[in-house]
Amino acid sequence: MLCSCSVRLRSATGKYNCHSYAWYSQSTSNNKWMDYPNVYWGDNSYTYSNIPFVDYRMVFWYNNSVEHSAIVSERISGPSSGNYSELVIAVSKWGKAGLYKHGNANSPYVYCNAVTYYH
Repeated sequence: MLCSCSVRLRSATGKYNCHSYAWYSQSTSNNKWMDYPNVYWGDNSYTYSNIPFVDYRMVFWYNNSVEHSAIVSERISGPSSGNYSELVIAVSKWGKAGLYKHGNANSPYVYCNAVTYYH
């Protein structure tokens, strides 16, 4: 069973956001703010997947709009309700807040109604 908590890994900063962290650089020196990460899967740098694995990128959608990006850090096997997000632990930057390791139900993005994966 995965932890249903969130753990802060880095302090708050406005230097980079979730999309920049997930798609551009996980370095502490990252200073890029990215509004739309679709260029990364749109140019075929990444491939869509129905099932997530460690190091895959997660894109959280709300009504066909990209809301959040994360990186899968852990995954358990088991039955899924359809999008596998309940079976993963992700690492993501929460806006100008910190970098967190979290379950899907333990982030500010629980309102999102779809998740897609890329590798």
